Amino acid sequence: MGEMYSNIPQYILNAKADYGNTVHDLIERYSLGENVDGRYNTHSYESIALKRFKTLQEENSINIHACEQPMVYYHDGNPLYCGTYDMIGTVDGKHAIIDIKTTYQYHPLYLSYQLTLYKMAYEQMTGEKIEKAYCVWLPKKDLGQLYEVELLDENELLKVVADSETTY
Repeated sequence: MGEMYSNIPQYILNAKADYGNTVHDLIERYSLGENVDGRYNTHSYESIALKRFKTLQEENSINIHACEQPMVYYHDGNPLYCGTYDMIGTVDGKHAIIDIKTTYQYHPLYLSYQLTLYKMAYEQMTGEKIEKAYCVWLPKKDLGQLYEVELLDENELLKVVADSETTY
């Protein structure tokens, strides 16, 4: 789905990536117990995103167990794809994979592909079952939401990925 941002100038993509990386870093550090309060002006977009994450965390009983771990999925003994999940934890008591997005628009289909693939790799590597997938969506000028992400049929998705000539 690389064409999703093809019409956006590179300098805008770079600025958005910087913001997203900062928000990811703040949430990861906070989730792992580091005191990140006061790192940014309380009215900055980054601080607002962290505050909203804390609210969503409390409202949905989100507990984070691990952040930013690389993983690889093997098919027929060969690595097929790799990636780095944002968070593993529980949401309302369900073992879940959680992604953070700071994009202007919410893209549910993209997330279904991404998180199903991450789920498959995580389960293969750890033997642990993921029950649910979620996205913490924190756009710059909105309050954000916690969305449950629909997981796709793994066998069908595997056929598409295994037959793909494109690698990322």
